[in-house]
Amino acid sequence: MKTVYVRTKTKDEARKRAEWLYMILRDCTPVIADLHTSKAQVVTESMVIKYVPENYTMDGIRCDIAIGFGQLGKIIARENISDDLIDEKELAKYIVDNETISENENIECRR
Repeated sequence: MKTVYVRTKTKDEARKRAEWLYMILRDCTPVIADLHTSKAQVVTESMVIKYVPENYTMDGIRCDIAIGFGQLGKIIARENISDDLIDEKELAKYIVDNETISENENIECRR
């Protein structure tokens, strides 16, 4: 399961952006997702997208993709930074692409 961390300014913004991403996935895509408002995260079958406020300490935390962290993103995501996914619509497209790829891999494994 891939983990994606998205940097936000406040905890309230993190919650609102998680809700917005969930609504896009629910209403406009075939991806099945769960929203965890208290954690400001959206969970799909193969990804966890967590919105992290600026005041949250990232000591020892690692992820697959870091968005909006600047130089710190190189450390927590091992050089895998995707600042082009900062918009929820772009992030939703990325999720849909990854979900269909993982779904195709599962079909091939069953054969």
